[in-house]
Amino acid sequence: MIREGIYIVTPDFLMVTLAVAIRIVLTALIVMLLAWYILQIRPIPYVKAFLISSAAHLLAKAADVLLHWPLEIVAAIPGLVLLVLTFLLFDASVKRVLAVWFVGFGIYLVIHALLSVLFDVTFLFAF
Repeated sequence: MIREGIYIVTPDFLMVTLAVAIRIVLTALIVMLLAWYILQIRPIPYVKAFLISSAAHLLAKAADVLLHWPLEIVAAIPGLVLLVLTFLLFDASVKRVLAVWFVGFGIYLVIHALLSVLFDVTFLFAF
């Protein structure tokens, strides 16, 4: 254990931090690819993708840790934030934004299913 002010940094804390960072990067990559392919945005929007991804996952983590919201609500936050910010930042039609959201959610499910099967990690699914 490492003492940092009033907080104690444990291995669990470090693993959760790493997991959130990996989720942010993977989500940003998915957003970049879908914005490039479905929304036809050139050049690839690196900054906007990382902004959307960071906001989605950090708001969900804050709702969980700081506000203690139920897992069913917390699990929906990244998808809803992704949907809204994609619409606002990319200025695309509702039809294309929904296509990005559905394809992105499908990729998310495939990645999590693979992780669940390969590494026996079942906490990734909220329900």
